[in-house]
Amino acid sequence: MANTAIVGYQLKQISSNTIIQSWGGTWNQVPSIPSVLRITDLELDVCAPALDTVYGDDYMLVAWYMDEPAESIPDSISDRQFFQQANISGFITQTEALAAVKTGEIPNTMYTIVQSLPANTQFDAEMLLSGATIFYRNHPLVEIFGDYFGMTSENVDSFFVSAGKL
Repeated sequence: MANTAIVGYQLKQISSNTIIQSWGGTWNQVPSIPSVLRITDLELDVCAPALDTVYGDDYMLVAWYMDEPAESIPDSISDRQFFQQANISGFITQTEALAAVKTGEIPNTMYTIVQSLPANTQFDAEMLLSGATIFYRNHPLVEIFGDYFGMTSENVDSFFVSAGKL
């Protein structure tokens, strides 16, 4: 669930519910209220404007709220991130994660998945798992592993987001 926070201020025309001007708009940064508010339509300058106060019978300075942006899903993660997150997610043991990163040894569960692939793709899958230093989100094996572990596409995305933070 996204957090909502104030990110700036907007001059709003009340009658038309139109935003005339905005200040701010960057998540997690709140600018100061403008020291002078220029209402061009009225040729009016308001010094030290206050929030939620009506000016010229039809204009109001209001707080601008925004939802926290969704986390971006990394296109790739390192082998260390991949195997460490696989351990955190309960797919492999710590010993298997360390061996995978140190020596390229494929964890037992993952080796079982590789053995279930068509024979003409098993070698490529083994080479990838034992030698890759980068794992790409859009690689077909990622979907195969996700399916094996009962993960939805959103679960795999979350796996990559979490791994990217390690």
